[in-house]
Amino acid sequence: MSTTGRYKVLVANRGEIAIRVIRSATELGWDTVAIYTENDESHATFADEAVKLGNTADFMNVDVVVQAAVKTGCTHLHPGYGFLSENPALPLALTKTSVVFVGPSPDTLKRAADKMLSRELADSLDVQIAPGKRINSADEVRSFASMQGIGFPVMIKALDGGGGRGIRVVHEESMVEEAFKRCLGESPSKQLFVEKALTGPGWKHIEIQIIGDGSGAVNHFWERECSVQRRFQKIIELRLTAEDPFRDFQLTAGNIKSHEVNFPAGRGIRVDTWLGFSTISNWNCVVGTEFDSLLAKLIIHAPTFEEANSKALRSLKELVFSSKVVKTNRRVLEGVLRHADWQNGSMDTLWLERNLPDILSLGSANERRVKGLELPTTKTDEAGNKALSRGNAVIQPGSLFHLSLTPASTDANTKETKHTITLTNIFHNAFPEQLSGTLLTSFSPQASYTFSLSQSTSASNNSGDFQLADPNDPLQISSPMTGKVVELHPALSGEKRGIKKGEPLIILSVMKMETVIAAPRDGWIARKGKGVKVGVVLGEGTLVCVFEEFKDVSSKL
Repeated sequence: MSTTGRYKVLVANRGEIAIRVIRSATELGWDTVAIYTENDESHATFADEAVKLGNTADFMNVDVVVQAAVKTGCTHLHPGYGFLSENPALPLALTKTSVVFVGPSPDTLKRAADKMLSRELADSLDVQIAPGKRINSADEVRSFASMQGIGFPVMIKALDGGGGRGIRVVHEESMVEEAFKRCLGESPSKQLFVEKALTGPGWKHIEIQIIGDGSGAVNHFWERECSVQRRFQKIIELRLTAEDPFRDFQLTAGNIKSHEVNFPAGRGIRVDTWLGFSTISNWNCVVGTEFDSLLAKLIIHAPTFEEANSKALRSLKELVFSSKVVKTNRRVLEGVLRHADWQNGSMDTLWLERNLPDILSLGSANERRVKGLELPTTKTDEAGNKALSRGNAVIQPGSLFHLSLTPASTDANTKETKHTITLTNIFHNAFPEQLSGTLLTSFSPQASYTFSLSQSTSASNNSGDFQLADPNDPLQISSPMTGKVVELHPALSGEKRGIKKGEPLIILSVMKMETVIAAPRDGWIARKGKGVKVGVVLGEGTLVCVFEEFKDVSSKL
């Protein structure tokens, strides 16, 4: 027991799962402790006590987490999912303290966390598995693929991967080297294995979850259909993520304010989310690059599949997410639910990728208007037209902005329209309180419109540290997404040498996954973008470098 005579649990996680565990523990009458990092505090507001970590990496630091539990007098530690939840070092370290680990024993976790040990256990129990082996080099991948009965495609995996990270499907030998490096970079333990890839039409992803009480009683929760997925991660249950489906599901980082979000409710609808503070009503949450893109889970329950599907569509219709910065996959979720293949159960693991255009067309833009309803203009609406004058937007020639025009009328047939504008000349070094100009449109002359203007890059968050690329200059290379720089080409680190088309120019880490930005042409680096170095987070549109073209780079390498 703790000093209060009650059980006290430290939840070694963040986001919606931390809130779920904290709420459950509170209902049991336990005291709760959260751990958190700067700009990611929402879950901690639900706990009785909180410990601030030095950085995001501390979520994976066994010593730091154990010390937090000991110093706060906890009797138990719950790992949630991800992070250290599958690391046997955590429960092993806790055996040296009085803190009880809420989860499997170290030996069980060792078998479950190491995917090769799991494969060996399954094989010993006559469970059919795909051929595979541990690897230490790209050459071993090639050797495995050349074995009789194997061949490409093969799948390289991190032993400790998860959530779609540390996995690459390799379709041909030329892809091996890069895939091996990326998987190695995404594996905390730097341990990989390779197996025959079971991909293509007809292959499904089915999970079976089990629960045990530590004394031999075990049960299961039946089958779980996880085939509707992208990047090896399921999206159903309804996982609302901060990703733009019209830009290859790129993460959209930024701030989300309380008035921009309203979740559905009603019988059979459960919403698990980290968006919101238990202590204040007017909150501001930050979507960054360090963690999962998950914003919320909409979990729907009904007597039949058909009723659950209908209720899920209703919940998505009621969902309000009006952020102009952070985009979501809501339209994809709706399109999946409306698709005939989903409704009759004929999906496989590549179904979403094959059918994405149809799925997006089936989903709506969620621009709900109620015919005949007149609503008063709120102060929030009026402030929207002046918001940028108080913000941190970078105003310079070449900057791209999105202009959204929303009809002031509430007629159900009127819709918001989106435009893109480019600034070509700046005459005053300040953004105007109001925007005026001439729009040549086919709009009704009687209609009135309100507008919102948002920059098409998130680089403005750190405008003093970085420089935006000119999108009209093909020699200026920009970051196509928001991400942390983990590797730079030697030519960007001061080495005087040329770059050939296709060489990795910069490698960004986004949600623990690595993305390679390749050189689009042969050339030399005329100059590196301001502030670009390993370890910094670049916003979308940030200038990485400026190229200087040569006709024959190979002779100068």
